[in-house]
Amino acid sequence: MRKIILHGGYGSGWSTNLGSRNYEIRKFVLEYQPIIEAIERINAFNEKVDDLEYEMDTLGEKEVLKRIEDLGEEEVLNDNHPAVIQFKKDMKDKFNEDVWFNSWDRLSIDRVPAAVKISNCDGYEEIVQYSNEWV
Repeated sequence: MRKIILHGGYGSGWSTNLGSRNYEIRKFVLEYQPIIEAIERINAFNEKVDDLEYEMDTLGEKEVLKRIEDLGEEEVLNDNHPAVIQFKKDMKDKFNEDVWFNSWDRLSIDRVPAAVKISNCDGYEEIVQYSNEWV
């Protein structure tokens, strides 16, 4: 299974916007590993916080807040994130493309077994998977 990045909200699509000009850019944008890794870390952190908040009745608010604080600082995907800065640099170096995107917090990861086509409706991206059983 390969991991790809999708834009899950309205606004500007991810690969459908940034990679609209050619296949190589689209593939690069969809599979950009540093952003995938950042999203996975953010998701793991948020899951830990959610699990702790679920224990509020058992542990008490003070203990839950202490444990959340012990997790460390929350990572936020935005223009100042190292993975985003590197992505912009790599896009410029590799494709001579400037990146204009402001919905970093709406990116998500999906796992796909095969080649995909991404559809876009007002920035909200969906996967259309290809397979031998395609009808």
